[in-house]
Amino acid sequence: MGRPVFRSLHRTDLPEVINGLDPTTNYWVVIVSRDSPTAQQYLYDCRPDALLALLSMAPASFFIGDKKYRWLVYFRMDQEENKIALINVDGSPTPFNGV
Repeated sequence: MGRPVFRSLHRTDLPEVINGLDPTTNYWVVIVSRDSPTAQQYLYDCRPDALLALLSMAPASFFIGDKKYRWLVYFRMDQEENKIALINVDGSPTPFNGV
């Protein structure tokens, strides 16, 4: 059984959520090109401002994770509804729970 969605937001609210991260900290970001076992994933080590620039070029589902492996959140994109569902992959507290 998969983890439940802990937060849903409209795509236009994404910058506010990402800007809630520490701007001086780098995070792991994995952009998911499609939902299949053979899909390519793109891994980046970046700060929130670079993350927003990446997502503006590649509006796809993605993961953001702490570089010390304390938490990982999946941002599942629904292109038709223009919404994003946040799923806590490992159940650890994340910076997105209280935003």
